[in-house]
Order: sequence, then structure tokens, then C-alpha cells
Amino acid sequence: ANNTQNSDSKSSSINSSSNDSCNNINDNNDNTPPSKSPQSPSPSKMRHQNMISNFLSSKIQITPKHKAVFYMSLCMGIHFSGHEFARAPITSLFTSKDIGFKNSAALPLAVGVVCPFSIIMLYIFKKVLQHHGPRHALMQSTLVYASCLFSVALALNYFTTRIDGQQHIRTSTSNMMELLDTHMITKSLLFAIFVFQSANVQFLYTQHWSFLGSILTAEEGKVWFAPIAGLGSVISTLAAANVAKLVDSIGLIGLLCCAALVIGSSS
Repeated sequence: ANNTQNSDSKSSSINSSSNDSCNNINDNNDNTPPSKSPQSPSPSKMRHQNMISNFLSSKIQITPKHKAVFYMSLCMGIHFSGHEFARAPITSLFTSKDIGFKNSAALPLAVGVVCPFSIIMLYIFKKVLQHHGPRHALMQSTLVYASCLFSVALALNYFTTRIDGQQHIRTSTSNMMELLDTHMITKSLLFAIFVFQSANVQFLYTQHWSFLGSILTAEEGKVWFAPIAGLGSVISTLAAANVAKLVDSIGLIGLLCCAALVIGSSS
């Protein structure tokens, strides 16, 4: 009987302790703050995330569309770097007192001529586009631009050397007339290449963006246009940062030749 009473008392104490622990657990559960449900992202953000994830998941199988976008973005970045290499020497030579324009009114005049010259270029481009298509039109316009830069650079190098040689000769009437004629030639070349370069920089990258806009959908453009523009800006900034070093090593005319080669490679 005593053993039975002891076992009953032990079982009752175990049951009471288990009940107390259950009550404590329930009290703790009641005291815990309710968890906040995570906010669902906006539909546009989810759509962008899905497009990026789909692109990253399919990056092993690169389609011709992906290649076309990459190559055209790279060509546009190379073109921007070539533009930075060309703009610095052309502007410096244009305002130079030795072979350029001493009159400060020449630069605004050249800037004003850019707009009508662009209209003429658009008319010629329309004819080329109708006969050869956009691919050959972009290639031809890029190669023509690079060839003009390179030709003018060689001509300026020749006439600059000639001017330096004439300035060391004692002045006479014939030498002065020849020097004036040489100055007129260099000024004409600089005026023409300044207008041509200013019109072409917008003319060419408009063709790049037109191609990208034609193969990308509106939703894809919202995702990828900003990184493509950022890539072009980074390449252009890096090229502009190295202009001073290149001028110190190869000179202004050498940098103009380098710009022609870089722009020609973007075709």
C-alpha cells in the first residue's frame, strides 16, 4: 500500500510539472510579437528581376540577338573613345595661332555651319540607306569619317612642317605669299574637319542606338539601355583621361591619326 501511494504521488507530481511547463510554453508563445509579413515587390520590379534572371539563366546559350547587342554596344563605346581622341586635337589646332584661326569669331561660325551640313549628310545617308541597307550605311559612314580624319591629319602634318620651314627663312615677298597660302590651306582643312567631326559624332551614334532599339523590345530596352549608355560613358571617360598623356607622347596630329584608327575599327 505504501509503495502504491508513493507511485501515485510521483505520477501526480510529474503530471503537475508537465502541465506547468506546457502553461509556460503557451505563455511564452502568447508574449512573442507576431511576425510581419514580407512586403511583396512591385510588379514592374518583379518583371525586371524576372527578365534579368531569365537572361542570366540562359547566358550559356547566347543567341544571335545577344551577340548583336553586345557588338553594337562595344562599337558605340569605341566610337565614343575615338571621338574623344579626335575632339581634343581638332579644337586645339582650330584655335591655334600658328596654323588655326586667331579670330575668336571663327569658332561660333563653324558651330553654326554644323546644322546645315548635318542636313546634307542626312540626305546623302538616306540615299545610301535605300540602296545598300542600314548595315552597309553604318559601315560606309564610319569608314568615310575615319578616312577623312586620317587624310586631314596627314595633310596638316605636311603643311605644318612646311610652315615651320618657311618661318626660319628670311622674309621676302614670295616667301610671305607662300606662307599666307599655306595658312589658308590649313585653316580651310581645320574648318572643314571641325564641322565634319561635330556632325558625325551625333550622326554615327544615332545609327548605333537605332539598331539597338530595333532589335530590343520595349521591356528589354527599359532594362538594358541604361547599362549600355553607362558602358559608353565609362569608355569615353577613360579615353578622355588619357588624352593628355597621348598628346605628350605622339602630339596633336599623332592623336588625330590615332582617333582615325580607333573610329575605323568600330566599323
